[in-house]
Amino acid sequence: MNGRAGHPLILPHERGALVFGMDWVPLIGPRARHGAYRLARRYRATHLSFSEGAGSAAVGLATISSGSASMREAPRAAARCLAHLFPSGAVALVLEMPGGLFWFAAIHDGVVVTGTDALYGDPVAARAAVESVGRAFPQLVLLGAPNAPLAPDLSALGATAGEHLSLTRVPRIGAAVRVATFLALVVAVVTGPKWLWQHRGPPPVDSAKGMPPPTPEADWARAEKAALKARVVHGIVGTRLVIDTFHDLPIAVAGWGLARAECVPEHFDWRCHADYRRGIASGDNDTLLHRVPAGWHLAFPSLDRVTANWRVSGGGAALDSLIPDTARRNDQFLLSQFQALSSAFAQLDFGRSAALPVAPPRDGHGRAISRPARLPRRALRPVRIAGPLRSAGLLPSISSFMEWSRVRLTLDDRRRPSVASSRFMISFEGVLHEYESLSEPAATVTGGSPPSAPGAGGIARVRTSSCGPRPCVDAGNARSPGIVGSPEAVATVGRAGRRDGSRARAR
Repeated sequence: MNGRAGHPLILPHERGALVFGMDWVPLIGPRARHGAYRLARRYRATHLSFSEGAGSAAVGLATISSGSASMREAPRAAARCLAHLFPSGAVALVLEMPGGLFWFAAIHDGVVVTGTDALYGDPVAARAAVESVGRAFPQLVLLGAPNAPLAPDLSALGATAGEHLSLTRVPRIGAAVRVATFLALVVAVVTGPKWLWQHRGPPPVDSAKGMPPPTPEADWARAEKAALKARVVHGIVGTRLVIDTFHDLPIAVAGWGLARAECVPEHFDWRCHADYRRGIASGDNDTLLHRVPAGWHLAFPSLDRVTANWRVSGGGAALDSLIPDTARRNDQFLLSQFQALSSAFAQLDFGRSAALPVAPPRDGHGRAISRPARLPRRALRPVRIAGPLRSAGLLPSISSFMEWSRVRLTLDDRRRPSVASSRFMISFEGVLHEYESLSEPAATVTGGSPPSAPGAGGIARVRTSSCGPRPCVDAGNARSPGIVGSPEAVATVGRAGRRDGSRARAR
């Protein structure tokens, strides 16, 4: 969201209006609902809706005019109605709306997926959005597709009953409170000087500003807020963007073959570069310059090597607007999710949680102010992940509070394909943001060895299968490596569902 909750589409219905196009934000932590109201006020939303499932939750925000006639009919979030109809699994719906619009929403285990509940001007854009979400949720089912459940229409959504589906108005300061506050100020202005004269004394004053000295809690709150603003969380959207960048990367362009690629954060965006090597005699700079993707800037450090640089916009969010979970809950729930995926990766390492670095505030004499013990601490947990590019699609949905410092793609034609290995290997380096727990040190999850005893203070190494009852396969890895196609061909590291003659399967 760009500083303000969106204005949704409201359609009247006999059982109450349906609201389409809300902004959904994931909620994590025991005080998530309290933070949701604060977030709603921050984005000047007038209404919100909670979507809660097994182990996860989200809040939908919308700005709706108080004079809207449809709002007198007990409005309900259409996405919440869809979640009520499909409380388990991962489903998506594309529904044609009045006025030539197409509504897309996705539900995962009864919770509205962030970035969905969106309106598009044509069905192609809506289907592209389905495909994008499908990369984060491999088991996503498009309602109405062959062998899938029937897609509900507007009547079915509108017939979904339940007061808990109705929108909640974001509380504001009422007129009576504003009047009372104004009268109190008038009384204070009239009687205040006389009372102060009668009870005059030398109150503590900051001579530099003429104000009472700030408390240590307030000083540290400001210092921590400055530290949080400087940190960017990539989360679900940013992680998916960088993975998509590598999926779309050309393997070969006009006789030049991809050797490696890397993306590093640049504030809210990504700055990426890729190295290509000249693979055949007919490959030359002139042909390459006419065939590279738009937005690429090339540098030629040698006759047989070229470096491409480009920028990927969006995907990050400032940490000060987010509420992460505690380290203890991450130990119990988030790490369990990663443990379930460990067989699909060569490395899943989570280090020990440490306090977020904050420059301590200083008093008027330049001395550092001690941090009050009762203040909660934000914390960082180092994360390193490595595995086949095809496994990266499992990560976005469980990366809500990840901040990546580097994402790298490497190609090795000599690598032997396996469940956790491939010719195309991707690696992530970064941190998980959380609240510090006053508990034992966090364990580390690493694929490849039996688990150690809980509470031993060492590293817990867990490896479990994520392939279900069927055997894991490495489809596509049997293809011979090297440059794909003719010198004029452009092959890419393709995505599932978007392969054609010009794309190579993700390996």
